[in-house]
Amino acid sequence: MPFSFNRKIWVLVLLPLIFGGSIKAQLPIPEDFCSHAKSGKHAKRSPQIDYSNHDIYDVHFYHLNISTETTNTDIDGNTIIKAKSISEIDSIYLELSHLLEITKVLVNQNNAKFSHSSNDIIEIICPTKIPQETIFEVEIFYNGTAGSENGRGFNSANSYHETRVNWTLSEPFYSKD
Repeated sequence: MPFSFNRKIWVLVLLPLIFGGSIKAQLPIPEDFCSHAKSGKHAKRSPQIDYSNHDIYDVHFYHLNISTETTNTDIDGNTIIKAKSISEIDSIYLELSHLLEITKVLVNQNNAKFSHSSNDIIEIICPTKIPQETIFEVEIFYNGTAGSENGRGFNSANSYHETRVNWTLSEPFYSKD
């Protein structure tokens, strides 16, 4: 079967010759297109959790099951986290806004004790230690009214289409909200 070029390939081959031998990508720098980076407001927010505690497991999956209405920022839901232990685990640390009430925590389908501090840190005490290199699951049930700061977190408002909408603006520091 003879080899043939179609017209599109010829254009791609000829473009570098027309433009001096090479085409360089002109990618914008984040400051040119990210209003969040331009605002400088992100510098005021910092993580509240000691992330060194996260080095003991590798998250493979998050499942968010959230019920909301467009009339407010009330949330009722649960989150399932599947992870693999890197070392033996007896406690798991996560972040969730203190405005949301945690009603139950399960580790591998077993009830787990937990504390939820006013600085948004959850400490989950595993019912049994999780051995190294073990896949495990954490399920957290929660509800309440989500907070939002300057449009970050979980929001509810009227749109310019005269309809009510909910949205989130969360990465990275407001995902707990």
